[in-house]
This record gives sequence, structure tokens and C-alpha cells, in this order.
Amino acid sequence: MSSTYASFDELWNGYLAGIGPAGAYCVSLSDEQRAAVRAELFRRLGSPTGSFSLDALARSASGRSPG
Repeated sequence: MSSTYASFDELWNGYLAGIGPAGAYCVSLSDEQRAAVRAELFRRLGSPTGSFSLDALARSASGRSPG
């Protein structure tokens, strides 16, 4: 599965909206901390200047306790 974004800002706006745990964390930060997280994410994604896609992988496990 993959998600395609028109720009880095499209991805980043989801975080600013507080979507999911990462978004909730992001909006709890100070402006300075949020800017640092944004810059690091942009860098780790290869500083995209146009559209890009991110692949996702979901894993799940279940178990039972004996008894």
C-alpha cells in the first residue's frame, strides 16, 4: 500500500490537523519544536520538491495466555 502526496506540505498539513498519534504529538509542541520536527521529516524524506509516494506496511499479531 502506498500514499501519494502532491507536495511535502500536503503531508505536513495532516500533522498540523492533529490527525492520529503523530499529529496529536505534533500539535502539542511549541512552534520552535514543531519547526525542528518539520525540518527533520523533510530531510529524512529526501527533501521532496514535487509529488512523492510513501509505502506502508501493517503488521498484526495476536496471542493467548495459557490457562
